[in-house]
Amino acid sequence: MLSGLGETAKVSLAALEARIRRHYDALSGGHWPALALHVVHAPVFHGHTFSIAIEMERPVDITALEEALSGGHVDLVLEDTDSPSNLAATGQDDVLVRIRPEMGERNPSQVSRLWLWAASDNLRLNAQNAVQCALDLRRLRPQGTVQ
Repeated sequence: MLSGLGETAKVSLAALEARIRRHYDALSGGHWPALALHVVHAPVFHGHTFSIAIEMERPVDITALEEALSGGHVDLVLEDTDSPSNLAATGQDDVLVRIRPEMGERNPSQVSRLWLWAASDNLRLNAQNAVQCALDLRRLRPQGTVQ
């Protein structure tokens, strides 16, 4: 695992971390808690994995949280299956996500602190995004003459 790639690297992990923070700040509008983030690099062929710590003001029903996270591009991974990994995400259209309550939570069905472990196939997600953008641009393309 590397926390930096050196001065001559084409990719800067510090710049990536700053970009994630900017996006988080833009999405949160100053209403979400401060982000605890440290970007590291693991030498794998492709894929992204994320470890995300979440602490809420009050306990939330884990089932409601699972429903909120379920979406068009999220596949919730259950505890009795393999953990999300770059290998497991290879070829998958969705981001694989596992919810894990913080150790020591008194009631595992009502949590205020939890971890999300997620993995995605970065090549596939980038390709899907490019195709969706092309389809949207084609749909938005003017029909006829432009004045």
